[in-house]
Amino acid sequence: MLLDFKKIGRRYRKFRDAMTARILPKLNCGHDPLALKVADFKRSDTLFVLGSGASVNDLTQEAWAAIRSADSMGMNFWLYHEHVPTWYSCEVPRDPEALGVLLALLKLRMKDYQSTCFLLKDVTKLDDRFPTWSAEFPLGAVGHLYTLANLGVRGRKAATLRFFLRWYRRLGYFRRSEVLWGLPMKRATVFMAMSFALMAGYRRIVLCGIDLTNTDYFYHHPKYLAGDLPKPPALPPGTAEALADKYARAGLKMRQPPDPTVHNTIDPALNPLPMDEVIHAFNEEVLQPEGVELFVSMPSSRLHPRIPALFEPLRHST
Repeated sequence: MLLDFKKIGRRYRKFRDAMTARILPKLNCGHDPLALKVADFKRSDTLFVLGSGASVNDLTQEAWAAIRSADSMGMNFWLYHEHVPTWYSCEVPRDPEALGVLLALLKLRMKDYQSTCFLLKDVTKLDDRFPTWSAEFPLGAVGHLYTLANLGVRGRKAATLRFFLRWYRRLGYFRRSEVLWGLPMKRATVFMAMSFALMAGYRRIVLCGIDLTNTDYFYHHPKYLAGDLPKPPALPPGTAEALADKYARAGLKMRQPPDPTVHNTIDPALNPLPMDEVIHAFNEEVLQPEGVELFVSMPSSRLHPRIPALFEPLRHST
């Protein structure tokens, strides 16, 4: 286990060296983007993690009042929503269509997000995935841009993941810090968001739009499709054959034919460890022992009732 921590140190030094040599000269930030001072942005003990699931459209006025009164973190295509979060996390998509949409959204929403802290993932992959990034979207224009190293979490099965999470916690892997330089990561951005919340000192985490029950996204609602914002990326293909072809073109390895009816993070074709089990393991092995409460926003989430729901859904008129 101690060897893992030595590897983390080596991995971070490699990350920082790559950033210093290739990325930072193009950013021209007026601050150190590798050292995030949490107190510069944190204003609450509650963090609402804002995912893209369709249940976001079922949040009531009461729910939005609670979200606005606390801190929140939007992820990836959250930019479609009118609510401007405290934190915003995104990464450069592999898919050219998704990349184009994200860039267009960022440019349109930049004025609204001037006070938001940006957490950009996988920055060292920028030159490979988007070689002209510094010219087409100069990230140095973002007022509060930070990038944190991804610190991998071991465990390919639920039991081994839980074992490593217990050890990582005991050895201080998730220790609270006033300055963050890296975040533990396991498969999906929601894990990074929960790690961030814990290490930033939040005592209550609410997962919104983390539905995991289908492939629907809130921004495919007619009110977003009819607006002035860019057309959202297309929904995943509706057949196993077409979805397999899309994954193959993206270089993703499949263990079996994919299932187009489920969210890709719980599809065993891509990973034998479904994301809901990862979230439950992190909650029960790390968050609960640390005294941090985890909720989902809606009972429609796949994570409910094992994780309690904070709100009832909006009742749509017929």
